[in-house]
Amino acid sequence: MADRQLVITRTATKSNKSQYYVNDKASNFTEVTDLLKARGIDLDHKRFLILQGEVEAISQMKPKAPSEHEDGLLEYLEDIIGTSALKQPIEEKAKELEALSEERGEKLNRVKIIEKDKEALEVRASQWARPAREPRRRSHQAPGCVRRMRAGLSRARRPRRSSTCSRRTS
Repeated sequence: MADRQLVITRTATKSNKSQYYVNDKASNFTEVTDLLKARGIDLDHKRFLILQGEVEAISQMKPKAPSEHEDGLLEYLEDIIGTSALKQPIEEKAKELEALSEERGEKLNRVKIIEKDKEALEVRASQWARPAREPRRRSHQAPGCVRRMRAGLSRARRPRRSSTCSRRTS
């Protein structure tokens, strides 16, 4: 449990040099920064501490920056919590999502058109697949006449005996 407590000390001299100590052991700046980053302290944005002069500046910030190159309270907080680094990847993914949604819509429309064409073809195929109907007999025609018509014989080649077809009796 001795690893849970961390004491970092910095001694600054008049010659503008610093000496760092970690748990009373001599260290250097890079070791201290690596140790702090490993513990989850964000040293890249240097917003983990609010200095005395910044309190008033923060209190007078606008809720949102008027332009992209200025900082408002929202941008300041996004910078502190680290979400400002995610803005660009989020915007790129949003553009990608929009392009993919458009492509999906086009393909969905193509599928709908193809489904309509398929249904129309299925209807036509079912009509062709139906068995051919028998030609309707007229009430005055006898079955023999129908047989001759099917055989391709015309009435003109055979002499007519009466106005209606009759069976031969021989």
